[in-house]
Amino acid sequence: MNFIKKIVHKALNLPTNEELIKLATRKLSLNNRQDIAAQIIEKSTFSVRSDIRDWSKAKDLAKSVEFPSRWRLYNLLDKIAEDEKIIAESQKRKLPSLSANFLFKNSNGEINLELTAYLQNVQWLNDIIENIIDSRFYGHRLIQLNEKDGKRVVELIPSQNVIPNKGIIYPDYTDNTKVIKYKDLREYGTYIIEFGKPNNFGLYNSAVPIILFKQFARSCWSELCEIYGIPPRVMKTDTQDPTALAKAKKMMKEFGAAAWFIIDSTEEFEFAKGADTNGDVYNNLIANCDNAAALLINGAITGADTKNGSYGKEKIGADISQELIIADQSYVEQQMKSVVIPALISIGWLPEGVSFEYEKNSDLESLWTKVRESMQYYEFDEKWINENFGLKIIGKRQTGLSLGANFNSTDSFFV
Repeated sequence: MNFIKKIVHKALNLPTNEELIKLATRKLSLNNRQDIAAQIIEKSTFSVRSDIRDWSKAKDLAKSVEFPSRWRLYNLLDKIAEDEKIIAESQKRKLPSLSANFLFKNSNGEINLELTAYLQNVQWLNDIIENIIDSRFYGHRLIQLNEKDGKRVVELIPSQNVIPNKGIIYPDYTDNTKVIKYKDLREYGTYIIEFGKPNNFGLYNSAVPIILFKQFARSCWSELCEIYGIPPRVMKTDTQDPTALAKAKKMMKEFGAAAWFIIDSTEEFEFAKGADTNGDVYNNLIANCDNAAALLINGAITGADTKNGSYGKEKIGADISQELIIADQSYVEQQMKSVVIPALISIGWLPEGVSFEYEKNSDLESLWTKVRESMQYYEFDEKWINENFGLKIIGKRQTGLSLGANFNSTDSFFV
């Protein structure tokens, strides 16, 4: 009887009893789950000058065993992440993984073309992948999956509020008396998932001293420009004579935009002798910090040092950066397999039995060489050749010549 019901349900495209139970359970969980992101109290942040002492203090507080507090450190990391060199190097590493084609496969190993095409264009999956990669830079990321106004969204729980090694969240990160034990919630592992290591603060933490020195050099260079760029004007007059003093002030205000001051005719003023420099010392320090940031984020300095650059150096640097990108994609695949996909299946965002992987890019020129050399011994699938090399093979020639017959050892498909 149950077998007949299943056939009828399938024929009429009706949900089975098991599917109805899953839908009802999912709807109940949507209505009753705890929304952590909504409990976070937003805080205003102010741009203040930080130094190495501030960074050391913030690290010590973040590593505290009894009463850890991470908001000072992560406020500093967010500030470091706004540096233009850090932005450029981070995007250079992140974008290849975010823009790469990926595949969703069924349990039998076949590509689920419909699901893959759909997920390539949804924002929430891109947000999940970005947070996985960001855990490399920040050390840890905690996100909440949600559905608002009929749309699926991914909400980041600010790292300032999260203490991952304790498994707690401070709704107000300045008040440690109110906590949420997120690892004890039933939503943990489904609607609430995390990436990274609890005691790791990521690459941006290592970049803090680099960017602080860079900001210091820029500040000093700016002061140098202010003092020596437009020399101030000096006028000597009798400051005890109100008429002469007023006349001198009027004259100085109307004469140019440089800084000015008035001294008594009996007084003397001169600048202390400073280092004879046009700012090279600051420029070199800034360049050194930018190079250090590039090495930290991408393992190489590429595309910027035109003075000492060469093709070989650029090629090696690009290869090193590519290895890091491949490692990031492997990390994304691991996190998707072990953390994300089980969560998405359990909440009904993905069907059961699917897996995720990046589409592997092959070296077409090397592959064509292997295919051409093998054609005299083996037959190849014409559909596969068309798909991989963009050809339009419709069958064999009447002469019986193989596809590789007209090629000698020096021919190349790509010339």
